[in-house]
Amino acid sequence: MMSSLDCNIQESIPEFFPEDTCASRLQMLLLASPAEAQAIRRLLGENYEIVVVGSIDELLPCIYQHDFSLIVLYPQTLGMTGVECVNQLKTNQFCGEIPVISVLAEHTRAEEFAVIQAGAIDCVIMPVKPVILCAKIQNHMATAERIKQLEVASCTDGLTGLNNRTQLETVLTREWFNARRGQHFISALMIDVDYFKDFNDTYGHLRGDECLKSIAEMVHRTRRRGSDFAARFGGEEFIMILPFTDSEGAAKLAQRLVQRVRQLAIQNAQQDGSPVTISIGVSTCAPHTMEFDSDKPWQLIELADKNLYKAKELGRDRFC
Repeated sequence: MMSSLDCNIQESIPEFFPEDTCASRLQMLLLASPAEAQAIRRLLGENYEIVVVGSIDELLPCIYQHDFSLIVLYPQTLGMTGVECVNQLKTNQFCGEIPVISVLAEHTRAEEFAVIQAGAIDCVIMPVKPVILCAKIQNHMATAERIKQLEVASCTDGLTGLNNRTQLETVLTREWFNARRGQHFISALMIDVDYFKDFNDTYGHLRGDECLKSIAEMVHRTRRRGSDFAARFGGEEFIMILPFTDSEGAAKLAQRLVQRVRQLAIQNAQQDGSPVTISIGVSTCAPHTMEFDSDKPWQLIELADKNLYKAKELGRDRFC
């Protein structure tokens, strides 16, 4: 566990932080033969991101790497019955909650009820009319999109658009235990806007809100990878959770963020022309090496908070 970091790294940091590229067509997993996959891609490929696998064994690596909204499977091409295939999917912890459409061969029509009982949301009997199957897929994907929009709204801070405190608790717990199980580092940055009360008192709350939104956008854009998580912690405080990041990597990202906020050149409450700045507390843990308290994710946040106070005591506009 890291206690503190050098509060000023003077060397410049290379431009290796990519801009945010979160995109997002809905993703669908297709377990099918090449010919079947080609027909569906031809009709739907421009609307969704379609990942094709030819066996159950290929499925799990894909599940780890994608956020699928739907699985469409052809059990006969996998050498399995529809019930066997759906049961395997539904009993797996990584894909059990993903909706499944099963395409059944004509001679397995009797399985239709059993496949639905096993957990499939829909069945199609061969010979399949591609337009009918694609219409069913589009209906289920539209439902998935609405659900995703509701989920995003429920975990988003209304002012800044970052994740909210509720989502932080979920992600912190998940990533902490992932780090313990995967035996890798996890880091956190606790970020506070310097002298924000003075800013609000001088310019008013509307200007204060605009200031927070600008800094929140910079926090979001400074993430290095898709697994990096940013949230509004409360008031003028933000937090970042950085899986797979050691103390050196966290320090580089913190320095970069301090520099970027200063470069926003938001006039602070002083009359000396200096910009609004931030202070950052950095913490790093390796949960798998901790004999005690390895089941307490919030200690990562508590340590970052302590280091934030050190940064403020040392003059602000820095990280510790």
